Amino acid sequence: MLQWCKVEGYKLLREVDLRIVQSFRASWKDGALSKKKKQELATGFFGHTVQRSPSGFFAALRMTHLYVEYSTCTFTGRTILYVVSRACRTD
Repeated sequence: MLQWCKVEGYKLLREVDLRIVQSFRASWKDGALSKKKKQELATGFFGHTVQRSPSGFFAALRMTHLYVEYSTCTFTGRTILYVVSRACRTD
């Protein structure tokens, strides 16, 4: 985020608001799961600044969550049935 802020011209953390954090998030070119992990890191960072700052900094905490739907199984139902039927054969 530091490099992105330098390119965009932001120098102080207090300059960063929700709109800017959302623009930063929109610049990510990763897949959905990577974006979710990056957002968790950003939320953790800004959460830490909230805890450490008496004025508070809630930009990242107001971002909506990214929900990722993915399956770890790449086989079709037909393929799974075939594999199971072959594994259960007794001959």
